Formats: sequence, C-alpha cells, structure tokens
Amino acid sequence: MSEIDVKELMRAMEYFNEQSQRLTQSYANLEDEVANLNLALDQKNRYLTNILESISNGVVGIDANGTITLVNRAAREMLLIRSDGDILGHNIRDMSIFSEILASCEDLTSDHLRNFSHQATLHLGQDKRRVIEFNLTPLEGDAGTILFFRDLTRIIDLEQQAARNEKLAAMGEMAANIAHEIRNPLGSIELFASLLYRDLAEEPPKQQLCANIVSGVRNLNSVISNLLLFTRNLSIQKENFDPELLLEEVLTFTEHLKYKKRITTLKDIAPGTLLYGDFDLLNQVLLNLVQNAVNSIAEEGTIELVVRDDQGDSEYTLLQIRDSGSGMDPDTLKKIFIPFYTTRAKGTGLGLSIVNRIVETHGGVLNVESEEGVGTTFTIKLPRQPSIQ
Repeated sequence: MSEIDVKELMRAMEYFNEQSQRLTQSYANLEDEVANLNLALDQKNRYLTNILESISNGVVGIDANGTITLVNRAAREMLLIRSDGDILGHNIRDMSIFSEILASCEDLTSDHLRNFSHQATLHLGQDKRRVIEFNLTPLEGDAGTILFFRDLTRIIDLEQQAARNEKLAAMGEMAANIAHEIRNPLGSIELFASLLYRDLAEEPPKQQLCANIVSGVRNLNSVISNLLLFTRNLSIQKENFDPELLLEEVLTFTEHLKYKKRITTLKDIAPGTLLYGDFDLLNQVLLNLVQNAVNSIAEEGTIELVVRDDQGDSEYTLLQIRDSGSGMDPDTLKKIFIPFYTTRAKGTGLGLSIVNRIVETHGGVLNVESEEGVGTTFTIKLPRQPSIQ
C-alpha cells in the first residue's frame, strides 16, 4: 500500500471516529430528552390523576366497544366498588348497576349524546340505591365516551323530608288548635268526676267508674300535651331542683296507669344529687317514659327510677328509667324516635320523639338499651349547672 493510501485511510478512520462520537453524543442527548419527556409526562399524568381523584363527581371512561377504561375515586365510592379491578376491563353493558343508564341511551358513542343529561337510580344491592344525575360526553374520533355523574340521593331525601315537614307543620298547627279546644273542658270533666268520686265513697262500683273517667281524662290530657309540645318551639327555664320532687309527682300522676297490674316502683336517688333543667319539661319526659314502661309490662314487673352523678363525666347527671317489660327488637329500637311511629294500637307515636327533643334542648343525650323478654333502660345524660369561675 502506498503512503498516499495510508494517509487517506487514516483520515477516513479519524472522520469515522468523529462521526461515531457525534452519533453517540446525539444518542445520549436523545435518551436524556426522552427521559425528561417521560418524566414530564409522568408528572402531567399524576397531576391529572390527582385532579380526577379529587373531584366530587363520579367519572367513568368507556372505549368505543363499551369497555370501562377509567374510574375515579368518587365513582368507586358512589358505586360501592372496592377496587379498580372490579370494574376496569369490564363491559358496561354487562354491569347491572348501569342498566338504567343504558336504558336511557342505546349508543354510548353517538355524537347526539353530547351534553345529554338525565336522572337514573342505581340499584347497588342489599336494598341500597343512589339517585344520580349523569352526563355523557362522546370523545372525538369515536374514541369512546366519558360518563359524568353526581349523587342526588341526599338532596332528594332532603327535599322529600322538607315536603313531609311542611305537611306535618300544617297538620300540627291544625291539631294544636283542635287540642286547645279539647283541653279546655278536660279540666272541668276531671274536676266533676273527682268530686263525684268523693261523694260515692259508699258505692265502690260507681266510684270505680268515676276513677276510670279521671284516668281516661288524664290519658287524653297527656296525649294533648304531647301534641302541643310537638308543634311548638320549646322555651326552657333551667334551675337546680331536688329530683325527689320530680319523681314523686310523676309517680303520683301515673299511679292510675297501673290499675289491674302488679307493678313495683322503685326510686334510687344518690344523696345530694340535683337535677338542672326545666322542671315542667323534664316532668313531661318522665311521664312519657314511665307510661311506656307501664305499657310494656303485661301483668307483673318492676319499674326503677335512678338519679345519680355520671361517674365517667362529672359535668353530667344521669337519670335512668328501667323496666322489666317486654323489651324491643333491634328493628323497633331503630325507629322509636321517629315521629308518629308506634307499636301500640292506641299510641300516637309522639311520646319518645318529644322526649328526645326535650333532652336535646337541654343539651343532654338520650340512650336506650332493650332486649326482648328482658326489659328496657332509658338513660338521660343531663348537663349540670355550669360552675361560676
């Protein structure tokens, strides 16, 4: 090989090395750029995912074949879905919870559905349902559809409750007016029956009829008192008082309820304990609870009234009414504070809802424990008079 050929070969090799180094550097730069782009894309995806997971409306992504490709946190919670695997990859047409949505629109990818809005009820099993408002937005190029929905269940329940309350308010106002008209002559009937009872001391059968009249009047008066309490705003005048006075008055007034029953009434008042509240309203509370206790005892049993300081919280006093009556099943126990709910043929269903309302107005708490065939215990937790600093 000539000297010229060697020089040409050397120059070619140097050029090749230079180009190789440039390509290597370009490839390295390209790798860095791709890595940076992937990092930026990952950050953007996380940002969009965070937004998607944070919004309160449900979002479900569906491809052109109806396969679910995306679901956010709100959608999982509304649909009671435990994990993405329970919904992602499934065809929306195979999932019964979407049946009412699909009934509203046959072609999920149709452009006619753009801004389509409708209400549907999702049946989630075990008697659970959600009323939703949903929108379908088809993606460009037949890429699929995004389903947006928001939970209206609470709003609709509140609207229905407001409508019921409005009806109850109208009924309550009418009932209160009627109650006032009825209550006026009740005092006269009770007075005359009591006088007649006194004058018939030598005729026990007739005297018992008078006693029945007095008992009936008192029961009717109790119903009217409950009705009036239910329909008006409560105004309380709190004071410290001896619970012995309250318990004695209540037991005296409810004595007639125990007619033909063998019921033992017990009182247990811790020495030095005072109650802080509105005497008349707490009187109404105990009247209702003792009356319920008497009604729960078929023939023979015990009713115990307990007043003591709360051992777990020195700021409260406990007032308990225990009975050995029939008790309540768990389903009844859940409903007893609902207005007008009653298990008695002649009951109004207002007593316990009024009791709960009065206790709450006092800033107290009402708890109940009951077991069928064993009895029931109502525990009222009342705040004590705040100490003056």
